[in-house]
Amino acid sequence: MEQKDLAGRYIGIMDPLFDYGSHYEITANDLEAFERIGYRTNPLPNPQEAELRLDDGAIDAYAIGNGAMVINRLTPPAYPATLRKLHILIPAFKDQPDPAGKPITLLIYAQGNSTGSNGQLPPDAQFTRIETTVPSSSPDLFLEFTISNGPTINSGDFYVGYQAPSPHQGVGFAIDLSGSAENRSFYSTNNGSSFAPLSEVYQGKAATAMIRAFVSSQVPRRRRRPFRRRAR
Repeated sequence: MEQKDLAGRYIGIMDPLFDYGSHYEITANDLEAFERIGYRTNPLPNPQEAELRLDDGAIDAYAIGNGAMVINRLTPPAYPATLRKLHILIPAFKDQPDPAGKPITLLIYAQGNSTGSNGQLPPDAQFTRIETTVPSSSPDLFLEFTISNGPTINSGDFYVGYQAPSPHQGVGFAIDLSGSAENRSFYSTNNGSSFAPLSEVYQGKAATAMIRAFVSSQVPRRRRRPFRRRAR
C-alpha cells in the first residue's frame, strides 16, 4: 500500500479563511478552543447513541492501493451495542482520479469477546461485505453509510472499514497521524488473508484511519414499583 502525504493541514471549523456558507467537520482543536474561552461542550443529546471515532477530523496523509483494505477497531461505551452507520472520509487527491461514483466494499466484523486477542483481527474473521459506491468526495466531510440489520454485541469490539477496488480508481484512505492511542487501525493487501497495524506504513507513528461508526446502546429501564394504596 502506497503512502502519500498532504500539503497543509485542516485545523478546524474556526479557520478564518473559510468561505461563508461552507460546511466543515468539527475537530478536537475547535472543542479545545471553546473550552479555553470558558464554554463546556455537551455529549450527544441521546445517551443511547454514540459516534465511535479514533481520529481528530484532520487529514495528515493518505494511503492508496489496488484492492487495499483498512479496518478500525472501535469499542462501544456501553452494551449491548448495535451498529447503525459508518462515517467515512474519502477525499479526492490532485494526482489521482476522482473517487466519486467508484465502487467500494464496506467491511463489518463484530467480535463479541476480544479477551486474549490483543485487539488483533482473528485469522478466521468472516467480514460482512456490503457493495456500494462512493457518493461524493471531500477533504472535510464524512460520508454516511447506513447499515441495515447491523450486528449487536454484548461485549468486545466492532471492526469496520472498507476495501478499495482493483485497480483503485482513485479510491484511497484518509489517515490521521496526530493521535497517541494504541494500534486500532489495520490494513491488508491480500484481500483480508492477513492484516498488519497501519502504523507500520508510517514508520511506527500512531496512524489512524478516518473511519467511524455510529452505534446505539440499549440502556436498561428502571423497574417501576407497583402502586400501592395506603391503608387508613
